[in-house]
Amino acid sequence: MVLWKYGSFGETQPFWHEPEDKSYSCHLFMYRLQAGQMRAVWCSSALDVPLQSISVAVSSDNKLSLVIREQSKLPFLYSPSIWQWQHWGFTRV
Repeated sequence: MVLWKYGSFGETQPFWHEPEDKSYSCHLFMYRLQAGQMRAVWCSSALDVPLQSISVAVSSDNKLSLVIREQSKLPFLYSPSIWQWQHWGFTRV
């Protein structure tokens, strides 16, 4: 899911990170339904470019990819990008 989150760390802010981040930022979070409850699998840091939408695609070699619509610096323009899971996190490919 794409979400806007206040601050970067919440209650678990590292001691070396001062001052506290009090801005809103866009994040990509991945959850799994497990035993009837949603469990966080992976949660990104703040993204440089806000995300507008996500869809899932399957390539001819059966790799799952996220097709992400990113907000442009120009108003009302969006650019698509493809992201794939790489070791520990999604990476724009």
